Formats: sequence, C-alpha cells, structure tokens
Amino acid sequence: MWSPLPRSELDAQIRESEDILLPAELAFWEQLRIDPVKWQLHPWADASGGFWAVGIIGQQVIYYDDIEGDFGLSRYSTHGVIDEYSCVGELHYVVRSLFEKCYGSSAHKGA
Repeated sequence: MWSPLPRSELDAQIRESEDILLPAELAFWEQLRIDPVKWQLHPWADASGGFWAVGIIGQQVIYYDDIEGDFGLSRYSTHGVIDEYSCVGELHYVVRSLFEKCYGSSAHKGA
C-alpha cells in the first residue's frame, strides 16, 4: 500500500543527487534549494497532504512527487500551490537542465 514519503527519505534522495552534480551545478543548486515543505497540487497531491517543494527559481518550484517517485518542475502563481503537474526524473536531472538553461552547456567546462 502506498504512503507519503517521509522527510528522512526525501533528504537521502536529495543527498544522492547532490553527490552526482558537478561543482558548478551544486553551487547553482545551493542557490535554489529551500527547506522541504509541502505544497499543494490538486488533485494529484491531495492524498499525501501535498508534494515536497525543495527548490524555487523565479516563479518555478522544484518538487518531489512521492506518487510517481520523481522530481518535477512547475510554475506557481501562489506560494505554496503548484500550478501544474510535471514529472521530470531524479533531482540532478532537474538541476542540470535548469543550469544549462541559465548558463548554457559550455558552463560545465572546467567544472
């Protein structure tokens, strides 16, 4: 039977992705990360009391979908409410994608 992901397991998954990130990506992630907190995404996150928001960049939130077991990236209009469902994959994929959008893939040189 499914149950919401405990905070301790979320923290472990975040650490695993941090270990994979290149130094420049990790520094970028440190600017985005927030202390995990539950955000609403109706109707998907209703059963779990919300999905764990773990990072913010502009009007986008990085969150953990404990139903699919992946991280997502979505816009938000109201703090604490995810606007749309989007499942991306492991956290390091989300961070790397955002890093490349912000700095380009050439920013990895020398990292």
